[in-house]
Amino acid sequence: MRRFVISALLMLFALCACSVPERPEKNPAPLLPELSIDDLLEGQRRCERLITSLRGLSRATLREEGRSPAKSSQALLVQWPASARVEILGFLGQPALVTASNGRDLFAMDISHRAFYEGEASAENLERLVRLRLDPAELTRLMLMRPPLPETSRLKVSVLTDGYLASGVMQDGETARLRFDSRRRLIQITYLARGETRLDVEYGAFRDFVLAGETVAFPTRWQVSFPARKTRITLQMDKPELNAPLAERLFCLEAPQGFRREAL
Repeated sequence: MRRFVISALLMLFALCACSVPERPEKNPAPLLPELSIDDLLEGQRRCERLITSLRGLSRATLREEGRSPAKSSQALLVQWPASARVEILGFLGQPALVTASNGRDLFAMDISHRAFYEGEASAENLERLVRLRLDPAELTRLMLMRPPLPETSRLKVSVLTDGYLASGVMQDGETARLRFDSRRRLIQITYLARGETRLDVEYGAFRDFVLAGETVAFPTRWQVSFPARKTRITLQMDKPELNAPLAERLFCLEAPQGFRREAL
């Protein structure tokens, strides 16, 4: 009898060990609701209606292949439609290099070397000064969250697990890819020419601003990448000021007396 009981217990333990329930599979994350491109661009259109200028201090980091990261503090002024001014500050907070454009002309004043530069407001000239291969008008649009976009009829939307992707062909033949987060904020835009990425811009660290009684989500971090040149610039602005009045004279520079003048 004792041997029978022991055998029965051993068999019971064996059955229990074999009948451990399987862990239920995790349910996949539910897809976000389908949205039209008009729904996704609602925030962009709000920016277009309400934001005309940007002002503030920023921290910039320039990364280029084969070089150590270069960091600087900057005073940044941007005004729609094509005006921009960048002051690279020295250790004591004084301007060391001032670059400005009114959309037609580009100016630069290298204070430490007492040199003044002037030329056309082109992407090539701006790259010579601040390593950004963008014309000032395009820089203004990107900074104010008003990037060049294809016609809405050309944009096709895909739903992702964490947001949305829209892509379409621009009038100049480039392809634009727009990525939105689950809150419909534009967080990345990529421009491709002949299948190669010409420019990639990422927006982050959004803050809500109330303008004319409406809430606008606006970034305080921008990352601009030029993959072909293996160059990436990151800007972080702690306290951006939107729609501050900016005088036109801030975007035109004159050569101080005693400065060497050179054409860009």
